[in-house]
Amino acid sequence: METADEKLTHINIELYSSMLEIIANKIHEGVVVTDTSGTIIWVNPAFTAITGYNASEALGHNP
Repeated sequence: METADEKLTHINIELYSSMLEIIANKIHEGVVVTDTSGTIIWVNPAFTAITGYNASEALGHNP
């Protein structure tokens, strides 16, 4: 069972994650998120506008 501190930490992580995604979707700079092996797991709309690659073309590839 989660303690109150663990629940709060989990809620904060979800909140910060949501806020970061909202911000990254609004900025004009291209953003690429990779996993630890360098595989693209997320791109923002500015990335697709700047590069001409849509998300499905970039996801799963290494920059």
